[in-house]
Amino acid sequence: MKSNESLIPHNIEELYELLRSENVAKKSDWAPTARLNSNVIKSVWSDKTNCYVNMVASGPNYIKFMDRYMQTKIGLEYQHICMYYDEIIHVPENLKDKMYKTKMFTDNFIKFKFPEYEMMFVPYNKGVMLLSIIVDEQHRGKGIATDAINELYDLSEELNIPLYLQPYPDEYGMETDKIWPKIHTLRKWYDSLGFGPAYKNYQWIWSNFTEEALEEMFVEDYVEKAKRAKKINKK
Repeated sequence: MKSNESLIPHNIEELYELLRSENVAKKSDWAPTARLNSNVIKSVWSDKTNCYVNMVASGPNYIKFMDRYMQTKIGLEYQHICMYYDEIIHVPENLKDKMYKTKMFTDNFIKFKFPEYEMMFVPYNKGVMLLSIIVDEQHRGKGIATDAINELYDLSEELNIPLYLQPYPDEYGMETDKIWPKIHTLRKWYDSLGFGPAYKNYQWIWSNFTEEALEEMFVEDYVEKAKRAKKINKK
């Protein structure tokens, strides 16, 4: 596995500045995906972006998953960056409205560059978000993206770490009347690969784990922490 050293670290000083900020939003005011994402540690005002930014920590599951994945890709170029990115929070049915996004900042944005495509990952809710997969135009229609996602799916099941996707096209500047057909196509494709909405009342985050399975993960985590606390108190 090769890394682009010039991008490590990237925006690290800005990360520290945001973490030190006292201008923090109440959790009740967070955007929907921030409240659903257990890896968000706080929401901080950024003068650079002129909006609140959700700070996304890596988390042990994300690190474990990405470390294992990297071990299978020796020699491949990747970039490990501290950076901002946008996350979809709502795409209204009324196409005349805007596509709403929320600004995120993570210390562990990872981008892989394959010969035919690239993939980008960020931490999300005790697991891994495949933020995007973009196949070079001349290689599309060959099942490359399907094979790549199936590999990630299998690793997710093996490690019992959820994998997340967003059913939203990676193309910028798309005309609004073309967005919904693309979204419906992505949803149909993700469904064929074994993914579905991670939350019953929220259709913009999909996962191979059901909402019930995700809740169970949090319960198990809580029980484990309670057991550890009990042992410490006995000493």
